[in-house]
Amino acid sequence: MVGPSSSEDLISSLDLDNPLHLQNSDFRANTIIFVKLTGTENYRSAYANSAPQSNQWERCNFIMLSWLLNSVSEDIFLGQIFADNAVEVWAELKETYDKLDREDVLKHNQLMKLMQFLMGLSDVFQPNRSSLLSRETLPDVKDAFAIVSREESHRGIVSSSSFGSVSKP
Repeated sequence: MVGPSSSEDLISSLDLDNPLHLQNSDFRANTIIFVKLTGTENYRSAYANSAPQSNQWERCNFIMLSWLLNSVSEDIFLGQIFADNAVEVWAELKETYDKLDREDVLKHNQLMKLMQFLMGLSDVFQPNRSSLLSRETLPDVKDAFAIVSREESHRGIVSSSSFGSVSKP
C-alpha cells in the first residue's frame, strides 16, 4: 500500500474521530484553562472546571494503558493489573527491562569483539587463545590484547606476523 502522496491526501486521510486527534481549537488557552490552580484554596473549582479536558485525558490514558497491558506477557500483566496511569507503567517497564537489554547487548558486543580478536591470531597463539577462553570470567579485548602482546614480546615474535597469516621464509 502506498502512503498519501501529498499533504492534502494526508490531511484527508486523518481520522478526526480518533480520541488522540488534536483540533486547532485544542490549543487556545481560553478553552483549555478555565480556572488557574493557585493551591489548595481553589483546587476543587479548578478541577471541576477542567472536567472535559480531564475526561479526554482519562480516555487517552485508558487507551494507552490498554495497549500496553495487552502487549505484555501474563506475568508482567499481573504485576501491572492495578495500574491506572500509562506513563507510570511505561516508565516502570523501561526501568525494569531496558537496563537488562542494554547490559545484555553490551556484553554480547564485547564477547563478539573478543572472539574476533582471538580468532584473528595466528596459530602460534593457540595456547594463549585456549587459556583465555577457558577462564571462568572472560577478559575484555583490551586485557586479552595486553596478554597476547606480553607473550609476543616474551617470544620475540615480530608483531606483523602474529596478527595475520604467518609468512614462511
